[in-house]
Amino acid sequence: MTRRGQAEEQSITGRAAVLLLADGAFPSRLEPLTFLRKASRIVCCDGAAAALHRIGRSPEAIVGDLDSLPAFLRNRYRDRVRLDPGQEDNDLAKAFRYCIAQGWRDILILGASGGREDHTLGNLSLLADFAREARVRMVTDKGEFRVLLRPGRVLCQPGQSVSLFSFDPGDPISAEGLRYPVRNLRLRRWWMATLNEATGSSFRVMFRKGPVLVFLAHRYLGRGRWESEGEPLVQPAALTIAGSDSGGNAGIQADLRVFQAFGVHGCAALAALTAQNPSGVRAVHKIRPSFLVEQVEAVFDAYVLGSIKTGMLASAGLIEAAAAVLARRARGIPLVVDPVMVATSGARLLEPSAVAALEGRLLPLAVLATPNRPEAEVLWGRPIRLRKEVVRAGRALAERWGCFVLLKGGHGRRNRGEDLLSGPDGRAIWFTTPEVVRPLTTHGTGCSLSAAIAALLAVGWPVEEAVPVAKAWLYEALATGRRAGPRAAVLGVPPPDDGRWVMREEAR
Repeated sequence: MTRRGQAEEQSITGRAAVLLLADGAFPSRLEPLTFLRKASRIVCCDGAAAALHRIGRSPEAIVGDLDSLPAFLRNRYRDRVRLDPGQEDNDLAKAFRYCIAQGWRDILILGASGGREDHTLGNLSLLADFAREARVRMVTDKGEFRVLLRPGRVLCQPGQSVSLFSFDPGDPISAEGLRYPVRNLRLRRWWMATLNEATGSSFRVMFRKGPVLVFLAHRYLGRGRWESEGEPLVQPAALTIAGSDSGGNAGIQADLRVFQAFGVHGCAALAALTAQNPSGVRAVHKIRPSFLVEQVEAVFDAYVLGSIKTGMLASAGLIEAAAAVLARRARGIPLVVDPVMVATSGARLLEPSAVAALEGRLLPLAVLATPNRPEAEVLWGRPIRLRKEVVRAGRALAERWGCFVLLKGGHGRRNRGEDLLSGPDGRAIWFTTPEVVRPLTTHGTGCSLSAAIAALLAVGWPVEEAVPVAKAWLYEALATGRRAGPRAAVLGVPPPDDGRWVMREEAR
């Protein structure tokens, strides 16, 4: 490589490069995350802003038609939002144009693959156009794409996997320094590639017209010692205080699984141990209240929590202990209370004497309570059969505790995908997803929904925006359940989406 080429190579990997974050799969491997840590300037497509916010990085600009930008981030970054409403180009092209307009021509693209397949194909085809205006490459979790507009040499590592794509089927490609000979090869379609391997520290690609797209797979052997560089990324954390489900479908296990799906680190404090499977609860062993407090204190002494969720607390003593330590240590941290009273199998999980402690001590600390219909009947003190009674109960409980109440409809005879969110201001909204007919399992759905909301609150989502995203995730989890044994099934663990398709209706 010439000195000029080496200079270009160095400039695009250093701090002078602009990192452009697209709305595909968020990076999870060492190479792209290293670029993210080192980036001094980040421009992101509107759909990628929430993921960037989750790891504690702020964008220089957010570009796009803003249809995928949550309202709370639109307000938070209102001075950095750049609206481009045109539909002729995708958001990556819009963000690229913004960078060029600012005079930024060393551009590294992350997150442009691994999401929707049509977006990935479109983004790859755009690289050839981008390369005519800037020094640009796309890095993924698996490797990186570079565009050659003219014949040249590419730096690599011995043994590194290499693929070559031609945007012109009539243009013959030759290469030197690869394991398998490439001589005047014509690729009939632009998506066809040579699958090859580098034999040295560089290889040469020859062609007449171009452009040629080069893919270099990340190579991990022989890396040697690695030291962290750049600004550390933030890992949001949430705490669940609940019971253990030995079958893993509900309780602490479900909460941690959902936290992980939403990119949030899960801390846990056990309030009870249960011997159970999807068929029923066989035994319950309650933790000493003092030991529950020790667990919570240990978490607070080390972690910065973005949210807290409570589930099965079993006894008045455990509720009193949890409420006392949270009142002392968790001020300003959003608390989601799932008032677990009865298991899906019908087993009683909360002593009757504990209801008063739940209402008097714990629920007043919450920003959101998530009772199902039977639990809401106990807390409201009246039966709930009609839709108008759901509205009355939700509003009454929200006013009583001064928090949001999500009254879940899964136990109703009709419209089981319909939940009502009532606010302390009296406003109530129905959120509806289609009903999943005959799911493999519903065990753990209540825990999973409240955990999904808590995970979103942990990274700054308001309750009203978190609920539809969590409901959309639960719908997919129900629809993608899997068998885990002859008498057991588990919910799926889909990636979250933006929940824009969830139906909303103001309650009267």
